[in-house]
Amino acid sequence: MTSIVEQLFESLDPWPGFHITAFEIRKSPIDGKKTLLLRLEATKEQMPICSYCHHEAPLIHEYTTRRVTECTILGYFVDLEIIVRRVECEHCHKKCMEYIDWIPRYQRHTERLHKHIEHRTEEETVAYAAQETNLSWDTVKKIDKDKLERRFGEFKWDGSHCLAVDEFAIHRHHKYATVVFSLDTKRVLWVGPGRSKKTLASFFALLTEEQKADIKAVAMDQSTAFDHEVKKQCPHAVVVYDLFHVLANYGRKVIDRVRVDAANKLKHIPDLRKVVKGSRYLLYKRPEELSEHEHTKLADLAKLNSPLLKCYLMGDELRHLWGLGTRPQAIALVLDWIYRAAHSRIKPLVAFAQNLRNYIDGIVASCQYEINTSVLEGVNNRIKQIKRRAYGFHDDYYFYLKVKAAFPGLPR
Repeated sequence: MTSIVEQLFESLDPWPGFHITAFEIRKSPIDGKKTLLLRLEATKEQMPICSYCHHEAPLIHEYTTRRVTECTILGYFVDLEIIVRRVECEHCHKKCMEYIDWIPRYQRHTERLHKHIEHRTEEETVAYAAQETNLSWDTVKKIDKDKLERRFGEFKWDGSHCLAVDEFAIHRHHKYATVVFSLDTKRVLWVGPGRSKKTLASFFALLTEEQKADIKAVAMDQSTAFDHEVKKQCPHAVVVYDLFHVLANYGRKVIDRVRVDAANKLKHIPDLRKVVKGSRYLLYKRPEELSEHEHTKLADLAKLNSPLLKCYLMGDELRHLWGLGTRPQAIALVLDWIYRAAHSRIKPLVAFAQNLRNYIDGIVASCQYEINTSVLEGVNNRIKQIKRRAYGFHDDYYFYLKVKAAFPGLPR
């Protein structure tokens, strides 16, 4: 049996310069896992190599045993018990352990297992990869983090002209991070803690003046902090406000408010109050998406409360203000909408119109640059999946690297 196992591994030569002297199978009394223990020694032809200068070091000072973990073989976890030589180098005059090229320095696993873990953590969680390889969670995480840091740790500018900026939650208790995404290369360029003006300034600090001048447009929600910082850092770039966020604000601040007020006025008439209160999703739908039955419900709702119908129609007009023909036409139509909304005598709609005056430039800019942050909504959904798979991240920097790895950009 021994000769068969030795012949098998000798034909494969998995550990150059070393051969098997003995093996045994051990079963853990705790979890019943079986581990194949292989004892290795250097072949007679293998000259020891100094770990410092990588020169041959024939003077052997002593022998010691080193134990490392290898990839699984035929369903068995594998541990290698290696007789390692401690040498006295005549070239650099140091005493050290011999250099073994298939074991990473200062590690307790082989280079083969190291590369296997790097591959597995691209598809699986750290916990699963640790269980699969019989290594600790911390060891697997360090291997994965080192790989990600080599690939994504250093900031690289890709000459993008159009960017999108948004924030996402990383922990409870209102802890956020900001992500900068390239709409040209579809790559996450930068992730940083916080969602303030100072946070975005940290991103622009990584760019040269020439690189800032390359930026033509930045899509974002109605964030005043981001808006001011972009205009300060890139005076020639235009800010484009995202339609989705503006409509979401309109729904919350206008339609919901008017609907709740109308329902409260009908609290003494339960049946009619129920009709108004249950109309939220009907009022959020586009007219072209309404069914015949929903058109009838909307007509009945208009009879109960005409301001609700007016807010619904004004919301549909607001949706069509983005991406209009020329800049003068866009300005005229936006100002007309604001004027009619401000004179509607519907308090929530009036307040929304007055606030929208501050964002006219960002709306009109959409006729020149048809960009938005919708792709960032997909990024945020993927970020949530990454968090759920890992049950949260205690290491924020590692989390940011994971986000960058999920969106490496279009292939060149």
